[in-house]
Formats: sequence, C-alpha cells, structure tokens
Amino acid sequence: MAKLDIKKKSTDKSTVVGSIVEMNVKRDEEAQASWDSELGKGGYSKAEFKNPMFRIKVEREDGDVIVDMDSFPILDKSRDFKSNNVQDNATAKVIQQLLDMKNDVVGTRVRINGTLTENTFATKELNIARNEQLQVGWISLNNVPEEDSADTTIAGKIYNIIDEMDGDVETGNKIVILHYVDKAHQEFRINELDLYIDEELFEEFPFEEDDCVTLYVEAFKKHIGGTNESTASTKRRKSSTVVDGYDVQKFRIFNWEDDRIDEDDEQYISEDDRDILLKKRKIELEAKVQKRKENGDNDDAPKSGLGSRRRRAEVEEVEDDDDENPFG
Repeated sequence: MAKLDIKKKSTDKSTVVGSIVEMNVKRDEEAQASWDSELGKGGYSKAEFKNPMFRIKVEREDGDVIVDMDSFPILDKSRDFKSNNVQDNATAKVIQQLLDMKNDVVGTRVRINGTLTENTFATKELNIARNEQLQVGWISLNNVPEEDSADTTIAGKIYNIIDEMDGDVETGNKIVILHYVDKAHQEFRINELDLYIDEELFEEFPFEEDDCVTLYVEAFKKHIGGTNESTASTKRRKSSTVVDGYDVQKFRIFNWEDDRIDEDDEQYISEDDRDILLKKRKIELEAKVQKRKENGDNDDAPKSGLGSRRRRAEVEEVEDDDDENPFG
C-alpha cells in the first residue's frame, strides 16, 4: 500500500456557547476501563457517563437555533497519552455538577468545545447514510462568553460543489462537499461533510473543486415541510423566520480564509493521499453494509436520546419539552 505523506489531522474546532435546554446523561457506577501502553502501565476508572447528549439554545441576531451535541462515553478518569499518568477527568466533573443540579440545569449557560464530525451508518435498505454532528470535547461552566455561538473552523479539500434540491427543484443554494482528515485508533482517515452555502454568498465564494481551504461554518436549522419565510441577510449570516414544519440540524458556510492552503502547509491534502484514504474509506463503509446485512434490523443504526424525534421548529415549543475514546 502506498505511503501517506499526511502528518496531522485537519483543523476541526467547534465552539458552542448557549443555555442548556435538555441533556441526556446516565452514570454507570459499575463501569471499568483499563488502558495498555508501550510503557506497560495502565489506568483504572470506576464510573462512566454513557454517551452524554446535550441540547443547547444558541441566541443569534439572525435567529435562535437549538444545537444538538453528542459525545463518546466519558470516564471519570483520563489518561495522559504522553506520560501515561491517570488523572481525574475535568469534563466528567462538570457533567456530575450538571447532574447534581437536577431540574435547575435548564437555562444553565455553558461553553462546549468539540469537533464537527461525520456519522455514517448502513440503512435497512443496505445503503450508506451520512449526517454531520457536533461532538463534545470538553465543557466549561466558568468564564462563559456573553455572546452565544455555534461555530466551527474546519480545513479540508473540496470534493464537489452541487446544487441544493428541494424535491426536483433547485433552490439556488449550493452544497460544498468537503473532505477532511481525522484520526481514529492512531490511524488517519478521511471524512466527508455537506456544507451549505446561500446563493448570495456563493457569488463571492472564490474556490472550486480540489482546492484546499479553511472554512468557517455554523449550525443552522434546515426546514423540512411547512413554510419558512426568509428575511434579508445580515452581513454574511442569513436570517429566517420559521412558520411551520420541523427542523434538522445542518451546517452552512458563513466565511472563509481568503488564501488557499498550499502544498507546503501541514493542512494540505494531496490527491495521492486522498485517493489512499478514500480506498480505505470504501472498505470501511462496505464492512458496515455487510454487518447490517448479517444483523438485519438489530444493527446499531444511530439512536439519539435528543435528536431522534421530530420536533416543531419554534424554539418555544422545543423548550416546553421537559472507536477511539479521547476521554479515556
């Protein structure tokens, strides 16, 4: 197999600042985890938070948005991969603080740093489905900025630019399909994101297929069904008023670095490297289809305690609803 020249994963930094609307966290007191290393040392953890999920209300001038964030299981202890020392997990401590608040947790302001990730799974029709999700890195209750946000800085290589469709009708907006490099189990892999861009802003978009770029994107509510009345754009962020229907969480470009990433930059993804990683990706996706074929409807298609249900788009109605683990 050809050798990769990639030295590091792509820049992928998300920050969500806002107020907790809902969270789904279960603490498992019986969980046990150990780590092995080349040093022959290990760690031990007695408690684990099972895939915490958070729903955050983000207030913005262009319209409020409810942002869903998922997480790997979080252990109450974490290991320093350089020293192999085991220490208390700061994120687990914050989650326990939130649990101790019980019903008072709603409205608590938080800052959550994380990443924008791709989630792929095989459907019962044995097709590959894909969506984007925000992954929790760490959570802070202190020094939370006054201004809410749900923004991501991400670098990658543009694979394609396609028309956004509403049924058989072109909306005028575009979807930028971005490939970026992630790392799991100490191996590089390539992921794919669909990033929306409004028609007016796309007229200024200076990039094309195969350009390596740095983009600034935000979570937004993509409206499904009913009606969605748009208002004038404010700077580079488009405002809209929801009338009916429900929303799904998507991500749209609102700005970018003007300069392309050149070949000397560590963030550059060459055609050869992308080809190698896409072949690996194809094998992994075929394995997911095969697993679904063998397991049938019992397979682990995504299930979310927060984001799986349909909900009406208005924020007020939402509020009335009362691999490699980086944390271990």
